[in-house]
Amino acid sequence: MNYPKLENGKAPSRRIVTGAEQEVFRYLRIIRKRKTVIAITAFVVLAIWLGFIVAFQATPVYESSVILTFQDTKNTSVAEGGSKKDVNWSRASLVLTHSLLSKVVEKLQLNFSMITDNVDQDEVFRYLKVSKEAKTGYYRLVHEGGEFQIYYSKDDDDNPGELLKRFAASDTIDVNQLVLAVNPGFFEQHNIHELRWQVRDVNEAVDKLRNKINYMLDKSRTILTITVSHKNPKRAAQIANTLAELFVDMNLHLRRRQSDEVVSILQNQLRVAKADLDAANERLRRFRERNPWVTLSKGDNAQINVVSSLQLTKNQIEQTLNDLQALVERTAQAADPAVKFSTARELVTYLTDMKVALAPAFEKEYNDLVVKRNTLLQQYAPTHPFVVQVEKDFESFRSKLLQAAQDQLNVLRQRLASTQQQIEESKKKLQRLPQKELELAELVRDQEVKNDIYLKILSRLNAAKIENQVEVSDVFIVDYATPPTPKDPLSDLIKKGLFGVLIALGAGLGMGVVVDFFDKTVKDVEDLNQKVQYPVLGQIPVIQVVEPDEKNLEESRGKIDPKLITLDYSPTLESESYRDLRTKILFRNKNQNLHSFLVTSLQPNEGKSLLTSNLAITIAQQKISTLLIDGDLRRGVQHSTFGNKKKPGLSDFLVSRATIDYDNVSKVIHPTFIPNLFLIPAGSPIPNPTEVIGSTRMQDLLQLLGTKFGMIVLDTPPISASSDVAILANLVDGALIVVRAGYTNVEELVGRLHEYPSVEEKIMGLVLNMVKVDRKKNQYTYSYYNY
Repeated sequence: MNYPKLENGKAPSRRIVTGAEQEVFRYLRIIRKRKTVIAITAFVVLAIWLGFIVAFQATPVYESSVILTFQDTKNTSVAEGGSKKDVNWSRASLVLTHSLLSKVVEKLQLNFSMITDNVDQDEVFRYLKVSKEAKTGYYRLVHEGGEFQIYYSKDDDDNPGELLKRFAASDTIDVNQLVLAVNPGFFEQHNIHELRWQVRDVNEAVDKLRNKINYMLDKSRTILTITVSHKNPKRAAQIANTLAELFVDMNLHLRRRQSDEVVSILQNQLRVAKADLDAANERLRRFRERNPWVTLSKGDNAQINVVSSLQLTKNQIEQTLNDLQALVERTAQAADPAVKFSTARELVTYLTDMKVALAPAFEKEYNDLVVKRNTLLQQYAPTHPFVVQVEKDFESFRSKLLQAAQDQLNVLRQRLASTQQQIEESKKKLQRLPQKELELAELVRDQEVKNDIYLKILSRLNAAKIENQVEVSDVFIVDYATPPTPKDPLSDLIKKGLFGVLIALGAGLGMGVVVDFFDKTVKDVEDLNQKVQYPVLGQIPVIQVVEPDEKNLEESRGKIDPKLITLDYSPTLESESYRDLRTKILFRNKNQNLHSFLVTSLQPNEGKSLLTSNLAITIAQQKISTLLIDGDLRRGVQHSTFGNKKKPGLSDFLVSRATIDYDNVSKVIHPTFIPNLFLIPAGSPIPNPTEVIGSTRMQDLLQLLGTKFGMIVLDTPPISASSDVAILANLVDGALIVVRAGYTNVEELVGRLHEYPSVEEKIMGLVLNMVKVDRKKNQYTYSYYNY
């Protein structure tokens, strides 16, 4: 494309504009261009913000935060590192559970709330106890002459309500499961005669409390911050601290639940073992009472000890076999991925405790798989092929682990059978004893076995109790909440208002940016320069025409277009804009030998033809012989603009067989009432205008006319309507593109120009048409000529 050149052939030196400055200029341009959108959006947002503040936050709201930390008191292995953070996230969500919040409501009596503003219930009442079953509704406390009356109503209305009780200042009363005692000094000090409060249902109070609580975990998911919002600063801190303490207690209870279950099971087993031991002792005692002379030799006692030892070994093997069998079944039946990993870890640990040879290898493979899985889950979705492959590898590992456990079960069954065989052989040796000695031996063996079982269970129970007692929570409060400093309601309202102004301005600017992004049109020359790389030669304001009165209406019909505002030399804003455009085009003629150019636009209704007419008039006013050709053979309007006949015209000559000489051509050249300006109208409608425009006759015609006129101006069809412009561009020296302000899609225009290189390389520049300008601002500039 060709840009205008300076006379000395050098571009003026310019300061390099940085990227940051370009962004600043861009936003300043958006603000100037979209000031109406920005102002309306900002006003609406600010109105909504202020309405919300006045309606819901006129009273200051205070926030108080308590900080807790999650710590692993049992040194969880590295393999569980990733899952531990996920567990902490799940545990943190327990803060908003109904069971926990209901405890907070009950402890702090949050189902009771003051309705009277700026009143602290701790100052009003010497004693207050609100039951969970307290009757819900609205209460009114009236102080008159040293006496108090309390009223109740179901709904919050002007109804004074039902009188519940009259009482003295020193009384403690119980009404509707509310136990209270007032502080008479508060009423005297503040000169208050009436107070109101509400009692809510516990579930409603829990929902209301939940809306006031926010919690957040840090990136490591080990620090939990709980924030409570409340109109009372002391109450906000009190709720936050109470919630944190109950949260710690709940976590400790959850950790102790498993050990409590173990203790309960062992206690039941101990009761059974104690009963068995007592029964065995009783049978042995009775036998000795009936048979005091029956005794056992040292050899017999030794044999009995052997049988007892074997029996204990058998019991231990059976216990191990049952535990391992149950764990294998749970591992095999696990369906949830988390349960699969958990049961597999338990099975690996169990095999390690049994000192199975393959256990260390299983433990290493398990840890590697868990670490790899957790790492991938931090980067990919669970359905990602990498994660799916790890799941398959884990299933293969689980199969090997279960097979190893089955092998170990078979080993235990063999040991159990071998031990049972040894017991039977030892019992056969005792069968050689006399009847009474044999009976005593059986009783002694049974008592020793029962006693050993009892002692082992008792030992396990004591160990479980000790572990349960030393169990501590892995959640700790590291920073208790403190009451925030009370705010001045007026200053708080002003701050929120100023913040709302910032939000409104931001929203307005954001809306302006969005509208500017989706708006493909331009409003001024600066805007057009930002969106195109072609030269912009100037702008033409919207032409305002004074309608003729009724007297001159008939005379004006059939005459020239009243929007030909360049007919005279009046220094109006519109006329001077056309003259400025003419000057720039003639300046180009001086440097690049310009004798002809076409005028086109993207779409119809962009003012192209009227601009061409006025521009041709201004060129003719420079005493340059100017020919205006209406090249729009489909919708030519130049004949109407100048009050000429439409035919004979361009199409009539091109389809004729007349030789191309000036005598024949002059028949279609119509003089106008403007000196030095001539017109070739579009002519009669034809079915194939593009083919006619592209004929050699058109090329020869323009060559001939170029020898007769100083400047030829072609009014051509819009480039989106036909390809005539691409053809005519090869026959002229330049092209002027008309862009209508607020109408033309500039991006589409640039795309169209790229499709026609013949047009693009001839572009002299773009002119912005029908621009809305501030006439008052420009009034002085063009009025000082009229003196």
